[in-house]
Amino acid sequence: MRFRHPQFNPEGALLAASARGVVGGNDKTFQIWRAAPGELTLVPTVSTSGSGASTVSTFDAEFSPDGTLLATGGSDHIVRLWRTDTGELAATLVGGSSSILFSPDNSHLTTYQGNEVRIWRTDISRLAAITLDGGTRDVSTIAFSPDSMMLAAGNLDGTASLWQRV
Repeated sequence: MRFRHPQFNPEGALLAASARGVVGGNDKTFQIWRAAPGELTLVPTVSTSGSGASTVSTFDAEFSPDGTLLATGGSDHIVRLWRTDTGELAATLVGGSSSILFSPDNSHLTTYQGNEVRIWRTDISRLAAITLDGGTRDVSTIAFSPDSMMLAAGNLDGTASLWQRV
Protein backbone atom coordinates (compact mmCIF):
# COMPACT_ATOMS: atom_id res chain seq x y z
CA MET A 1 0.00 0.00 0.00
CA ARG A 2 1.37 3.44 -0.92
CA PHE A 3 -0.04 6.48 0.87
CA ARG A 4 0.10 9.94 -0.65
CA HIS A 5 -0.66 13.19 1.15
CA PRO A 6 -1.30 11.59 4.57
CA GLN A 7 -2.84 13.73 7.29
CA PHE A 8 -3.78 12.80 10.87
CA ASN A 9 -6.71 14.41 12.63
CA PRO A 10 -5.83 16.44 15.77
CA GLU A 11 -6.49 13.48 18.09
CA GLY A 12 -4.38 11.12 15.96
CA ALA A 13 -7.20 8.59 15.71
CA LEU A 14 -7.96 9.11 12.00
CA LEU A 15 -5.63 9.12 9.01
CA ALA A 16 -6.77 10.63 5.71
CA ALA A 17 -4.81 9.91 2.55
CA SER A 18 -5.02 8.90 -1.04
CA ALA A 19 -3.67 5.41 -1.45
CA ARG A 20 -2.76 2.88 -4.08
CA GLY A 21 -2.75 -0.80 -3.41
CA VAL A 22 -6.08 -0.85 -1.53
CA VAL A 23 -9.47 -1.78 -2.95
CA GLY A 24 -10.89 1.32 -4.59
CA GLY A 25 -7.86 3.41 -3.71
CA ASN A 26 -5.93 5.58 -6.13
CA ASP A 27 -4.29 9.00 -6.16
CA LYS A 28 -7.64 10.53 -7.06
CA THR A 29 -9.59 9.20 -4.07
CA PHE A 30 -9.20 10.36 -0.50
CA GLN A 31 -10.22 7.93 2.20
CA ILE A 32 -10.12 7.83 5.99
CA TRP A 33 -8.75 5.05 8.15
CA ARG A 34 -8.97 4.54 11.91
CA ALA A 35 -5.38 4.47 13.06
CA ALA A 36 -4.32 2.17 15.90
CA PRO A 37 -0.83 0.85 16.59
CA GLY A 38 -0.07 -1.71 13.88
CA GLU A 39 -3.53 -1.48 12.31
CA LEU A 40 -5.42 0.67 9.81
CA THR A 41 -9.17 0.14 9.40
CA LEU A 42 -10.95 1.77 6.46
CA VAL A 43 -13.82 3.99 7.58
CA PRO A 44 -16.68 4.32 5.07
CA THR A 45 -16.68 8.11 5.11
CA VAL A 46 -14.84 10.64 2.99
CA SER A 47 -14.18 9.52 -0.55
CA THR A 48 -13.71 12.05 -3.30
CA SER A 49 -14.94 9.61 -5.91
CA GLY A 50 -18.54 10.32 -6.80
CA SER A 51 -18.23 13.97 -5.76
CA GLY A 52 -17.26 15.30 -9.14
CA ALA A 53 -13.66 14.96 -8.00
CA SER A 54 -13.00 11.43 -9.19
CA THR A 55 -10.79 12.58 -12.06
CA VAL A 56 -8.86 15.09 -9.94
CA SER A 57 -5.40 14.44 -8.53
CA THR A 58 -5.33 15.56 -4.90
CA PHE A 59 -2.44 17.82 -3.92
CA ASP A 60 -3.18 18.60 -0.31
CA ALA A 61 -5.42 17.70 2.61
CA GLU A 62 -5.83 19.29 6.01
CA PHE A 63 -7.98 18.49 9.04
CA SER A 64 -9.49 21.46 10.85
CA PRO A 65 -8.02 22.03 14.34
CA ASP A 66 -11.27 20.84 15.93
CA GLY A 67 -11.28 17.74 13.69
CA THR A 68 -14.79 18.33 12.30
CA LEU A 69 -13.72 19.11 8.72
CA LEU A 70 -11.27 17.68 6.22
CA ALA A 71 -10.29 20.00 3.37
CA THR A 72 -8.91 18.46 0.16
CA GLY A 73 -7.53 20.38 -2.79
CA GLY A 74 -6.47 19.21 -6.18
CA SER A 75 -5.66 19.79 -9.79
CA ASP A 76 -9.06 21.35 -10.54
CA HIS A 77 -8.26 24.31 -8.18
CA ILE A 78 -11.28 23.45 -6.05
CA VAL A 79 -11.13 22.89 -2.30
CA ARG A 80 -13.69 20.46 -0.94
CA LEU A 81 -14.71 20.53 2.71
CA TRP A 82 -15.85 17.18 4.12
CA ARG A 83 -17.61 16.55 7.44
CA THR A 84 -15.50 13.97 9.24
CA ASP A 85 -18.40 12.60 11.27
CA THR A 86 -20.58 11.74 8.25
CA GLY A 87 -18.19 11.85 5.29
CA GLU A 88 -20.57 14.20 3.47
CA LEU A 89 -19.34 16.97 1.21
CA ALA A 90 -20.06 20.14 3.23
CA ALA A 91 -18.85 22.81 0.80
CA THR A 92 -16.96 23.46 -2.41
CA LEU A 93 -14.59 26.43 -2.59
CA VAL A 94 -13.49 27.53 -6.05
CA GLY A 95 -10.10 29.14 -6.40
CA GLY A 96 -6.67 28.07 -5.30
CA SER A 97 -5.54 24.80 -3.86
CA SER A 98 -1.75 24.54 -4.04
CA SER A 99 -1.81 24.45 -0.28
CA ILE A 100 -4.53 24.42 2.38
CA LEU A 101 -4.16 25.73 5.91
CA PHE A 102 -6.71 26.17 8.70
CA SER A 103 -6.21 28.95 11.22
CA PRO A 104 -5.38 27.70 14.73
CA ASP A 105 -8.70 29.09 16.05
CA ASN A 106 -10.61 27.09 13.37
CA SER A 107 -12.36 30.20 12.02
CA HIS A 108 -10.63 30.47 8.63
CA LEU A 109 -9.15 28.36 5.86
CA THR A 110 -6.44 29.73 3.61
CA THR A 111 -5.55 28.55 0.12
CA TYR A 112 -3.15 29.83 -2.47
CA GLN A 113 -2.56 29.42 -6.17
CA GLY A 114 0.06 31.42 -8.05
CA ASN A 115 0.31 34.83 -6.40
CA GLU A 116 -3.26 34.82 -5.04
CA VAL A 117 -3.97 34.02 -1.41
CA ARG A 118 -7.57 33.41 -0.37
CA ILE A 119 -8.95 33.41 3.14
CA TRP A 120 -12.26 31.59 3.62
CA ARG A 121 -14.52 31.63 6.67
CA THR A 122 -15.06 28.07 7.85
CA ASP A 123 -18.62 28.74 8.98
CA ILE A 124 -20.35 26.60 6.33
CA SER A 125 -23.52 28.69 6.48
CA ARG A 126 -21.59 31.90 5.72
CA LEU A 127 -18.84 30.96 3.30
CA ALA A 128 -17.00 34.04 2.15
CA ALA A 129 -13.57 34.60 0.66
CA ILE A 130 -11.17 37.50 0.69
CA THR A 131 -8.55 37.46 -2.07
CA LEU A 132 -5.15 38.92 -1.15
CA ASP A 133 -2.40 39.88 -3.56
CA GLY A 134 0.66 37.81 -2.71
CA GLY A 135 3.02 40.04 -4.67
CA THR A 136 4.54 39.80 -8.11
CA ARG A 137 5.87 36.25 -7.66
CA ASP A 138 4.13 32.99 -6.87
CA VAL A 139 3.47 32.17 -3.23
CA SER A 140 5.44 29.17 -1.95
CA THR A 141 4.24 28.89 1.65
CA ILE A 142 1.67 30.29 4.07
CA ALA A 143 1.40 30.41 7.87
CA PHE A 144 -0.98 31.77 10.50
CA SER A 145 0.23 33.30 13.73
CA PRO A 146 -0.65 31.23 16.84
CA ASP A 147 -3.51 33.64 17.71
CA SER A 148 -4.85 33.41 14.10
CA MET A 149 -4.74 37.21 13.74
CA MET A 150 -1.90 37.41 11.22
CA LEU A 151 -1.19 35.56 7.99
CA ALA A 152 2.23 35.39 6.36
CA ALA A 153 3.01 34.30 2.81
CA GLY A 154 6.48 33.51 1.51
CA ASN A 155 7.07 34.19 -2.18
CA LEU A 156 9.36 32.47 -4.67
CA ASP A 157 11.35 35.69 -5.12
CA GLY A 158 12.43 35.61 -1.45
CA THR A 159 10.00 38.28 -0.28
CA ALA A 160 7.20 37.87 2.24
CA SER A 161 3.75 39.37 2.64
CA LEU A 162 2.03 39.87 5.97
CA TRP A 163 -1.65 40.61 6.61
CA GLN A 164 -3.51 41.30 9.84
CA ARG A 165 -6.99 39.84 10.16
CA VAL A 166 -9.78 42.22 11.10
